[in-house]
Amino acid sequence: MKITVNYRITLIFFLKKIWISHKKFLSLHREQLILLEMDKITKAQVKEFVKQKLASDPVWSQQALLRIYDFQTIEEKKSKDTRFHNGVGFTGTDGRILTSMAIQLKKYGRLSPKQMSIVMTKMPKYWGQIVKISDKEKLYSLIK
Repeated sequence: MKITVNYRITLIFFLKKIWISHKKFLSLHREQLILLEMDKITKAQVKEFVKQKLASDPVWSQQALLRIYDFQTIEEKKSKDTRFHNGVGFTGTDGRILTSMAIQLKKYGRLSPKQMSIVMTKMPKYWGQIVKISDKEKLYSLIK
């Protein structure tokens, strides 16, 4: 049986369309499953997980420190202190020390063990801000 060139092209085009439709279906199905999983995870579970990670995992603490620092206003970064109570960034009591450590971490890529101890003690209180700026899909997949 001889297949013409036009028939082959049409068949290949058709198969590609089916494949793309199948991939879109799987992608949509995966998103729906993630949403279902997210519904099963409570806010208390998220809070406990994030607080525990911030208190025990140096990588989480350092990344959170830098992310929260990024949310400080320009004036706060310049003065190395908290000036505005806008619900983002460090609290007034933590502003100076955590800003200083964030700058050091950005500049040198590391903190001393004593500084890490301070960061890991202070960062869990920022769990809410971390959750707000996190990729929910990735975060919920870690909690499962």
